Amino acid sequence: MSETTASDTTTPDQTTDLTPSPARRRGRLAALAGRLHDQRGMATAEYAVGTVAAVALVTALINVFRNKEFVQLLLDLVKAIFQAVMAAKGLGI
Repeated sequence: MSETTASDTTTPDQTTDLTPSPARRRGRLAALAGRLHDQRGMATAEYAVGTVAAVALVTALINVFRNKEFVQLLLDLVKAIFQAVMAAKGLGI
């Protein structure tokens, strides 16, 4: 009668062969495809958040530029810059 050792009682999952079976490869590919699909969904959510942020920024800018005091302050600033540049060039107005 032969004695059985621990190495004789290994199951197919415990073999030292590191090459995955075709079924296991398909399973891994399916899992990878699932993760890639999820990533596309996250990108879509990120685009949605970016779009909402852009619309909010544009809305704020429209409200700011509708304010007559702000527009006048901006025009005065532009005039002051042009006058400073012209004076530096010796072309005072």
